[in-house]
Amino acid sequence: AFFNAKLKYNLSNQPHNDFNSFLKENGTDKGLIFDGSQQKINVPTIDLYYQYGLPKNQKIYANVVGSYANAASSRNYCEYNDVDTLFSERSELFSDKYSLIAEGIYEKGFAHGNLKFGIKHIQSFTEQTINQGEEFKSDLNQAESSVFAEWFYSKGKFSYSLGLRLNRLHFSNVSVTKSYYHFLPNAMVGYRFSDNSFIRYDAEMSQTNPTLSSILIDRTHLMYSKDILSSKNQKKSKSKIGTFNKNANKILKRTKSALDVKKAQEKILNSSSSALC
Repeated sequence: AFFNAKLKYNLSNQPHNDFNSFLKENGTDKGLIFDGSQQKINVPTIDLYYQYGLPKNQKIYANVVGSYANAASSRNYCEYNDVDTLFSERSELFSDKYSLIAEGIYEKGFAHGNLKFGIKHIQSFTEQTINQGEEFKSDLNQAESSVFAEWFYSKGKFSYSLGLRLNRLHFSNVSVTKSYYHFLPNAMVGYRFSDNSFIRYDAEMSQTNPTLSSILIDRTHLMYSKDILSSKNQKKSKSKIGTFNKNANKILKRTKSALDVKKAQEKILNSSSSALC
C-alpha cells in the first residue's frame, strides 16, 4: 500500500500594474492616459493519493483533490488633461471558487496488457461579483461525473489501446439548469522502430464545456422575456431591454475569468486594476 498527502498554497499578488501614455487626436495633444490595475489570487489545495495492491496483478488507485480559489482585482482607466478629467472608468472583480475532484481506478494486469475501470467526479461552485457603476452578482454550480473503461495491449514493438467514457455534465445557477451527456471513445495504435524512434496514432472524442458567460447569456435572455411579458408599455419595455442589454454586454466581457483559476490569473492580469485618477 502507498499513501501520499500534499498541501499546497499558491499566492499571486500584483499590487500595481500601471501604465501612462499620451492622448492624441489627429496629431494634436489632448492630454494623458492612466491605466492602473491590481490583482491578488489565493489558492490553497490539498491532494490525497492512495494505492493498494491486490493478488493476481490487481491494483486500486484513489485520488481526492480539494481546492479553494479567491481572486480579487480592479482596474482604473482615466483620460485627463491639466484642466479636467475627459473620461474615466473603474471596475472591480471578486471571485470565490470551491472545487473537489475525486477519482477511483481498478486495474487488472495480464501477460501483454492491462484492463482498467474507473469512476470520476468533479464538483465546483463559483461566486462572482462585478462592480462597474452598478453591482452584478453571478454564481455557477458545476458537477461532472463519468465512468470509463480502457484496454491496453503491448507485445514486441506493437501496442494499442481502446477506451470508452460515459460522461454527465451538469450546470446550474439562479435561473438556468442544464445537463449534457456524452459518449467519449478513444483509441491508440503505436509501433516502435527502435529505442529512439516510434510512431503512434491517437484518436479521441472530447467535449467543450460551456462557460460561465454562456450560462449568464441564457439567464439574461430569460430576464428579457420576463420583462417583455410583464411590461404594460411595449415601447418602455424595449427601452429597458436595450439598456439592460448594453450593460450586460459590458459585464459579460469581464465574467469569463473565474471559472478556472489558471485562466483567471491570465485574464485578471490583463483586465483588472486599481489606482485613483
